[in-house]
Amino acid sequence: MKERIDETTLRRILQEAMPGRETHLQSIHFPRGGYIKTAAHVIFDDTSESIIIAAGSRPRHARDFARAALVTRLYEQHAIPAPAILVAPAQLPGTPIHYYIQRFQPGAPSPFPNHAQLHEIGRYMARIHRIPLTDAERETITPPLTTHRSLDYQRLADLGLPRGLTHGDIFPMNLLFDPASGQLTSFIDLDEAEYVALLKDIAKATYGFCARADDFTLDLGALHAMLEGYQTIRPLSVLERNHFPEILASFAERLPGRYLAWTNRPDLFDDPYETPFIRSVPQRTAQFLRQLPTLSAQQLLP
Repeated sequence: MKERIDETTLRRILQEAMPGRETHLQSIHFPRGGYIKTAAHVIFDDTSESIIIAAGSRPRHARDFARAALVTRLYEQHAIPAPAILVAPAQLPGTPIHYYIQRFQPGAPSPFPNHAQLHEIGRYMARIHRIPLTDAERETITPPLTTHRSLDYQRLADLGLPRGLTHGDIFPMNLLFDPASGQLTSFIDLDEAEYVALLKDIAKATYGFCARADDFTLDLGALHAMLEGYQTIRPLSVLERNHFPEILASFAERLPGRYLAWTNRPDLFDDPYETPFIRSVPQRTAQFLRQLPTLSAQQLLP
């Protein structure tokens, strides 16, 4: 279900979290669709710095926002680019609404990155996967087994695949690039981070970034560029290499369900980058599921 916190409530959050700043409020924009949470871009009239208020009223939001704050700190410690958190997760008094505030990160998604960008995505993804976690951090990040996700957690656990910190949502909308240099400037939407099989992140990135722009077929050259970058930091294990085709096919089959439902919701399509991606899901999914049975692990992997 779509959720969007109204502007009056966002002003209350600003008053509560950053007293005095509301007097310099210039405008509030809603750059994202608001499917799961509201992410509002707030611009002030007295400074070039603007902020993002992430807010939501569902029971999951307190847990999700705590996870995002923890992962942001871990990224900062390991030089992974992400927007700084200016106000830690909190609850708006007298309401069920939870929120946190980030510094606005300039940049734009790259729906069909070139091979150099894919190599960089792979390197950063591997660096995320190598971040060590304490037991307490792992508990905060591990999702409840009842949470609806795109892959069967029990199946992943039964395979014994290496686990660790994942971004959880490495799709084109959640990576920002400098339009001038083409360099990756930030990972965003960190509240989907998980402690699960690392191959899940790689499968999702493959689905999101390694399709051809003209017909959405799997682009093996793009996939190899991303995985070559990844393996300069963290080589895939034999077990991961053997199971990659199965996990990628399972991901392509399971994840798109919610996106397919959204294709019939025109009110959700208000994002210049996310909208084209969502509209590509039926064709992208059909092409992946058609191709994958014909490809071996040796063909998929560099």
